[in-house]
Amino acid sequence: MLNILDLNFDLSSEEIGQIDKLPHLKGKGWFYGISRFFYGLFISVVKLRFNLLVFTNGQVISFSTSQNQFHALEKYCNPDTLSVKAGVNYKNHKIKRNFPEGIAYILSMFFIPFVILEYFKTDNSYIKRSIKTCFDRYALTYGLYVTCYICFLISKPKLFMFSNDHCVWHRTFNKVARSMGILTFYCQHATVSKLFPPLDYDFSFLDGVYSRKCYRTSDTNKNIFITGSSRVVRKKEDKQNNYKDEFNYGICFNKLDSLDFIIISIKTLLLHLNTEEKLFIRMHPSDSRANEIAKKFPDKAITFSDPSVERVDVFLSKVKSIIAGDSGIHFDAVAKGKLSFTLNSWSVDYYGFVKEELVILAENLQDFIHQSRNDSVSPRISSIKKFNADHFFLKDIKLKILSTLILNEKERSLIVDKYMVYDTNLASFVYIKDF
Repeated sequence: MLNILDLNFDLSSEEIGQIDKLPHLKGKGWFYGISRFFYGLFISVVKLRFNLLVFTNGQVISFSTSQNQFHALEKYCNPDTLSVKAGVNYKNHKIKRNFPEGIAYILSMFFIPFVILEYFKTDNSYIKRSIKTCFDRYALTYGLYVTCYICFLISKPKLFMFSNDHCVWHRTFNKVARSMGILTFYCQHATVSKLFPPLDYDFSFLDGVYSRKCYRTSDTNKNIFITGSSRVVRKKEDKQNNYKDEFNYGICFNKLDSLDFIIISIKTLLLHLNTEEKLFIRMHPSDSRANEIAKKFPDKAITFSDPSVERVDVFLSKVKSIIAGDSGIHFDAVAKGKLSFTLNSWSVDYYGFVKEELVILAENLQDFIHQSRNDSVSPRISSIKKFNADHFFLKDIKLKILSTLILNEKERSLIVDKYMVYDTNLASFVYIKDF
């Protein structure tokens, strides 16, 4: 029987605590979880998500459920006819195929008694609340497993690529792939935490030495390489930028932040801005509350950065500093040479940015503005090497060769020899040779 608690690691882990942290999940129960299941079933049927041929005609499958995941994987995949880009619940013109969740939901209905049994088996009060609140995800796990197994039997891929390690779709597909002898590939789509599950892939490619220290490894995962961050944009800044970043500040929110907290934070910052200063607001790509927030400030000096159309590096080029809670955007900001702040009351240092001296801890939002105006405060750029191995060395990394190397059995056995060590003191820092 499937271990649905492990496959829903992000929801089952009390240390991660999503049930208590995400505002839309707080205080919810059976009715909410069951309603979400049948809503998901309805949507997947309406959208005709029944294509069991989703992975056909592809030796390499890259699977994404968000923009950040897609961009991380895109740089590793050869743009040839043997690669298939697939996803679920994610709109992107480059992704032509969606996983058949309609079939998965229908199949899951037969396994609902097993979810209820799991609820009564556990004595852990947090897991009980998680199963009730996110009943849809736990029930869907069974259907995802069976449907993915059928899709793999039909398509017979050789390599399945992920850039997420803790959500149910990725963990379930990885489990199916490993059981069928399909090679699996993982890279980071964001900064990782010590609370994440162990690596369990045939090949894992991490951003830096900090990520390697965060991850435990399973007995089957020995091919782990530190190659730098594939998701960092190395394009030249857009020429049309009429903003003077010394007068602009950014504040970034995600789904962990309540609407009340967001409104109060923006109001507080606006009270301390000078007339020539401007506030930029950026929501997480999966957060759809920007329009609701904007209506609260119709005539104020704020500008929203739309993550669906504006790259994070373009947003950062417009500001001198940012402040955020527990978010990977701190990494992007410091990599861009910007000041990055957080507050004790806003962050539990989930990613270790404060401990590793990447992010500056401000006393409050007024102190954030004060320190940002202080020219003696410098970005913590020297600390970024722990999080991104290629920051000081890499000029033109040839990431796209990787999927081809792994597919070739002879090349795969020699894959370590295809790498070049740049820093002899840190032998794990490896980069792909320019063939």
